[in-house]
Amino acid sequence: MNKLWTFAFILILAGCSDGTQSASPLLNLKDSQGVIYGDNSLTEVRDQAALRGNPRYELNRQASVALFFKKDLTKTDQGYTYGDQTVADFFNTCPDYKYSKTKNPASCSGTLIAPNLVLTAGHCMNTTKDSCADTAFVFGFEEGTTEFPSANVYNCKRKYAESFFEKNTHNDYTIVELDRPVEGVTPISLNSTSLAVGQSLYTIGYSMGTPKKYAEGTVRAFDQDSVITTLDEYFVNSGGPIYDKTTHELVGIVNGGEDDFEMNQEKGCYEPKVCKEDECMGEVMMPLSVILQNLKDKGLSL
Repeated sequence: MNKLWTFAFILILAGCSDGTQSASPLLNLKDSQGVIYGDNSLTEVRDQAALRGNPRYELNRQASVALFFKKDLTKTDQGYTYGDQTVADFFNTCPDYKYSKTKNPASCSGTLIAPNLVLTAGHCMNTTKDSCADTAFVFGFEEGTTEFPSANVYNCKRKYAESFFEKNTHNDYTIVELDRPVEGVTPISLNSTSLAVGQSLYTIGYSMGTPKKYAEGTVRAFDQDSVITTLDEYFVNSGGPIYDKTTHELVGIVNGGEDDFEMNQEKGCYEPKVCKEDECMGEVMMPLSVILQNLKDKGLSL
């Protein structure tokens, strides 16, 4: 992960504003998803007893991919491993926080949408001078995984499609063409579906850079070409898939949201920010329907 990118991204967003826009949660958008809305739903993907074994859920789980900066991966005889940086090292979280000692090497989240195509957030692929060359795509990063076989690690061949805050929109997605088709993983189908306030959702991603996590929430409101949700997301959930909890259909991707943590002045460390379901700015989702329309406008198909 790159702390400098968070600051750079805020500057980019500031530059995108012409100073005439009305007040909107999106004006405060940062690569800093976070906050627990109501009860904490953040868990390991394998701990979802009610969903585990459901074919659609398992497909969605397997199609999730972690983005890594290549510099954070180390080649071994069997594949790749990663360093010892933890959530506490990066965020200065309090020692009693559940994930403080968890290693957090991932930089963003994504989803396999074709044998060799990954959908993620645009800002995830604009973090360095050559993000395509600098980013690796790792499948199977779940709790207990300390090493990845080479077969699970893919490279970016090119950006197949991208809309990164172009033409005064809030569009923030990239579709990456990988260096080879992904083996053993079924891509997610892309079907444009309608959304409604109160609709139940879940996301699968790499919260805080840690192994694959599940979190849920609902649609709170609609804001221009984005949707505001109450998903319990964190930094590095960016680009991750958002699914309808009933149908398991992909409905959008994670773009940004409220600050993750608040300083505990007495302890001198950070704790997760907690909001009521109807408080704080909410979490920003880019709807799949907007992505598909943008692809159509560009004359591209999947």
